[in-house]
Amino acid sequence: MVLLAMEKTQDQIARALGISEPVLRQYYSSELKVRAMARDALEAELLVAIVAEARAGSVGAFKQVQARFDRMDMAARARMAAGEDAVQPQARALAKGKKDQAKKAAEDVLAANPLFDPMRVN
Repeated sequence: MVLLAMEKTQDQIARALGISEPVLRQYYSSELKVRAMARDALEAELLVAIVAEARAGSVGAFKQVQARFDRMDMAARARMAAGEDAVQPQARALAKGKKDQAKKAAEDVLAANPLFDPMRVN
């Protein structure tokens, strides 16, 4: 999984494991299909290790964690400047659906007309 995460080819992975490429594909086909997941899993594992070192007092690890936060903040600001929602970019697309538009229109009508106020007593 580490070799996949590091974007090694199937030939390179097979050689590192001391097996042939066909054997690699036969016994590790499901793992070979999840290259992106392998990268995410390795990055998560590394982050956990770096944070643990920072909590233990490692100044170098603390600087690495801070640098990652700085990069994430810069990326979030860039997304916001581009008009994207920094937290959930998909939420904006979902909010434009027909049902959401109809619900919003109904809420606007209710808010604009005092006759529809449920607290109003006749």
